[in-house]
Amino acid sequence: MKAYFASLLPLAEDSGQPGDWYLICFKDFAGAVTQARSLAECLAMGQDILEIHGLSLAEQGRPLPEPSSYEEVLAFTEQAMKGEGIAAGAQCYVQLFGLPEIDLSPVDVQVRMTRWDLRCIEARAKELGLGRDEFLVRAARAYRDAADEDYGTPCRQETAAPEESL
Repeated sequence: MKAYFASLLPLAEDSGQPGDWYLICFKDFAGAVTQARSLAECLAMGQDILEIHGLSLAEQGRPLPEPSSYEEVLAFTEQAMKGEGIAAGAQCYVQLFGLPEIDLSPVDVQVRMTRWDLRCIEARAKELGLGRDEFLVRAARAYRDAADEDYGTPCRQETAAPEESL
């Protein structure tokens, strides 16, 4: 697991957001920026954005960047505090986030279903130009993402070893 520091910056009211909004960004991941209504929400969203960017790099076959030091991120944060829309004189924060190892190697999984369900899945996969496995993975991801939106509990990668039999 690698750990990365993030900058948490309070947004000024004149930026079009209420004064209690925060911006979070990672020096080591260009484009890993989001904002939230509270500091607590900002921390949760920071973990999500870090995992999304880490997964994106892994899917592209690119290595994760080496984490910047606390001092480097603090200097980055202090420079960002001078930017437009940041609350002048407000307290900024630097927070450490862990990024679990992202393992995209394939695994074999045995799934039980009725023959009817299998026929329907194979027919729909064929219509979409997908193999059965890719169709099932995409369906599971869509279901997971919908549950994240409905229940506000983002999917987290497990850091423990997976069970032998899935």
